[in-house]
Amino acid sequence: MLWGRAKSRNLEVEHWMHSLEEVEQVVKSVEPKLVSTTAKWKGIAQNCKDIATDLCQIFNKNDPHYEVLLSSYTCSRKFEDEQHQVTKTNQLRDRAVERLRQYLSEIQQLKAQSVEEQKLRTRLEHYQAKVKDLENKHSDSNKLERNIAKLKDVESRYRNFTYELTKQMEVCWKKHVALFAEACVALWYTELSLSAKLFESAESIRPFIATHLQALHDNRVYQHSDRSVIAVSQVCDGPTEQHMEQQSPISEEAFGSLEYDSVDATTSQLDRSHILDHVWRMSSVLNSSSSSNNSSHRHTENPNTTSIGRSTKEGNSNEAYSVVSQSPQTNI
Repeated sequence: MLWGRAKSRNLEVEHWMHSLEEVEQVVKSVEPKLVSTTAKWKGIAQNCKDIATDLCQIFNKNDPHYEVLLSSYTCSRKFEDEQHQVTKTNQLRDRAVERLRQYLSEIQQLKAQSVEEQKLRTRLEHYQAKVKDLENKHSDSNKLERNIAKLKDVESRYRNFTYELTKQMEVCWKKHVALFAEACVALWYTELSLSAKLFESAESIRPFIATHLQALHDNRVYQHSDRSVIAVSQVCDGPTEQHMEQQSPISEEAFGSLEYDSVDATTSQLDRSHILDHVWRMSSVLNSSSSSNNSSHRHTENPNTTSIGRSTKEGNSNEAYSVVSQSPQTNI
């Protein structure tokens, strides 16, 4: 309260100040996240290297599978170096971060000017009230004229000050659109650059992945064809106690979706013609298996599955994993 009255408000200044404060909160949230974008990639590189190091320590180096672990360690070290280089030379991200910081500084300066506006408005209200009081009391004319002159001076200064302030606030607020867009570009440029470096660094391990996935697929096709024969025989003969005992605790649908999801995650890295043939064959197997399962009312069967790196029920074949030790022929 001043002279028994509430202070006036400059709604235009308050509007732009509120808008700038909203933008400021977003910038303060985004800027540190953009800076730490490469941190998770550093964690990925470190995690891959640590796991490869641990596995190499307990693995028999004379085993042919050791080639896979050695390749994994080499790839992780290479990606660690690439990640460090991208982080060090990422000028696009550094520029976006620097511009956001400058933008924050500009907003802070305008907030400081808004405080000056409040002080100047308080001074204006003081002379307005004083002149009115002198007029009501019919005080000395010279004193009244001096205060009127001061009031006019303060009014002029306040009017010019608020005009420039609101103009600067509006210009500053409109900058956030371009700055936020640049931050998005810098973010995705960084992510894509590091993704590309990860793919390039994994060149020596990719053939092992392709070979292993093909082995899983071929083994799965064999199992589906075997299940189709069993399903047909069950329609004729009905389920037996032996079939009931040997039923897999994992449903056909759950096991199938797990494998196909894994394959789908890497199909973009395979040859296009191979992908089409791969999808066609797997679709045929799915359709065949689905029709067989429906006709047999999901009777139990012998899954005849093999586990990776472990002996099967029929012998120590290590069939699914043994293909990995072969010289890779397929490039991703």
